[in-house]
Amino acid sequence: MIIHMNLNTLKIWKIVGLISTLVIILSIPLYLLVENQRVEGGGGFQVKMQATFVGSDQCRSCHKQEHDKWLQSHHRMAMAEASAETVLGDFANSEFEHYGVTTRFFMKDNGYFVRTIGPEGVIGDFPITHTFGWYPLQQYLVPFPGGRLQCLLIAWDVEKKEWYHLYPDTPPDPEDWLYWTNQGQNWNGMCAECHVTNFKKGYDHKTNSFKTTWSEIDVACEACHGPGSEHVAWAETPEMGR
Repeated sequence: MIIHMNLNTLKIWKIVGLISTLVIILSIPLYLLVENQRVEGGGGFQVKMQATFVGSDQCRSCHKQEHDKWLQSHHRMAMAEASAETVLGDFANSEFEHYGVTTRFFMKDNGYFVRTIGPEGVIGDFPITHTFGWYPLQQYLVPFPGGRLQCLLIAWDVEKKEWYHLYPDTPPDPEDWLYWTNQGQNWNGMCAECHVTNFKKGYDHKTNSFKTTWSEIDVACEACHGPGSEHVAWAETPEMGR
């Protein structure tokens, strides 16, 4: 009789132990779910804010070797503001002739300019505000109304040290979608997403204009790894707290 009761008691405790183990195991993901949705100081629930972009400088302290290599990479120079350090092309009043059109590259008031055919095929002077690419060629971006940046079709050959046209045989007509001032060469809609980090097109169809933004003007760490705020917060937490 005593042996029978002991066996029943043992069986009950095994069941209790199994249930307790399941409760503990299930409580962990439940706790994480609640913490992920908790609203501090409130009584309701909402989805926790997503990770935000923090900038490549935040990565250097833990990933110095990778960061230093990136500084010398083509990704780092995928796009930049036009300056003496970033412009590789010859802007000393150099000229390039293509299909009867002479394009001149020059500087004025420490700024970079190109004189070439523009909208509707009319010759004009256009400021260059950004470089686009680094090697083996470099293109240049020209600002237009409505927040647009347009890609000039005459590029600089970094190896040969000369200008050349991206359409050597049949340059696009001013009415062509691919003409440099038209949509086919619009940086905001066609190119930007792969050349900056945290790209937001910002197109307004009502005004047909752009308010394009980015957090870094190159292909930085977070362009591939995603926004890093939560990773940085984790890295700054003491090891035992992780």
